Amino acid sequence: MDSLHSTMNQHVKGKHLSFEERVIIQTRLKDGCSIRAIARKLGCSPSTISYEVRRGTVSLYHGKQKRYKADQGQSVYQINQRQCGRKSAFLKKAGFINYVIKHFFEDGRSLDVCANRSLAAGEFSHYQTVCTRTLYNYVDQGLMTIKNYDLPEKLKRNTQLHHVRQNRKKLGRSIEERPKEIEQRSEFGHWECDLVLGHKTKYGQWLSLAVALVCLMLGFTRIAKYSFLSVPVLGFLVLGIISLLIWLKISWSDKEALISHQLFKNLRFSMQLIAYCFAKIATLALGFIFPIYVQAVNHGSVSLAGWITFPGAVINALMAALA
Repeated sequence: MDSLHSTMNQHVKGKHLSFEERVIIQTRLKDGCSIRAIARKLGCSPSTISYEVRRGTVSLYHGKQKRYKADQGQSVYQINQRQCGRKSAFLKKAGFINYVIKHFFEDGRSLDVCANRSLAAGEFSHYQTVCTRTLYNYVDQGLMTIKNYDLPEKLKRNTQLHHVRQNRKKLGRSIEERPKEIEQRSEFGHWECDLVLGHKTKYGQWLSLAVALVCLMLGFTRIAKYSFLSVPVLGFLVLGIISLLIWLKISWSDKEALISHQLFKNLRFSMQLIAYCFAKIATLALGFIFPIYVQAVNHGSVSLAGWITFPGAVINALMAALA
């Protein structure tokens, strides 16, 4: 990449070189600029540019020519970044790790006791051991045969620091500031209780609606066997209507009702719902109730019952087409 952006931020001292700055180094070297001139351009030390040129130089044309490439410098930088940092001492101190694992499972010692006792007994020197915090880190990383479920106390403890906000918003006076005589509970009003209103359940809505639907269904299905004014028919219908009214009353007063009454304030929605209900009642009557009544009560023929179901089938077809 020999082209560079015309707008870029000035290099900050103490920071690593970016890829755009390596492109500038490549371009300035191609133009014949010196190391010091490039360092003044980027605002960094000449030794930084020298080290970067040394790392990013590649051999071209079978080693006959050497040239700095920004891509090579960036790749070498990324490789060195992955290898930097403090190295783990787990393999170097394997003897101490095995000592901790042995006494943890055989003697039931904690990691803290194993670390401190090894130093107190003189079995290991300070340079041969690791601290307790490092042992717990090894457990979290899965490097040891000891797992977190072997440390029940660690799972129960909350190691997060709890900071008390100094400038938190005060919502009134604290209960800790009340007078000492209130603790004696000698006067009315010195007793406290929980006055928080909990969340209301919807068991009443579900129960009343279920009872209404079951009673109405039983009432309508018994019309073929009993008269309309009989107890099995009229009783279930009355009980279903009462349950339905109870459900409507509960739903009207509850803000989280199953069906909000705010929907029925929309005139267009209400008219469409009424028309849909009448159409369904007509379809049910022409397609189910009337044929059964003709055959079971009036002892009519099957063909007559079939002609009665014909209008219901036509209405269903029209409703399906409109839907």
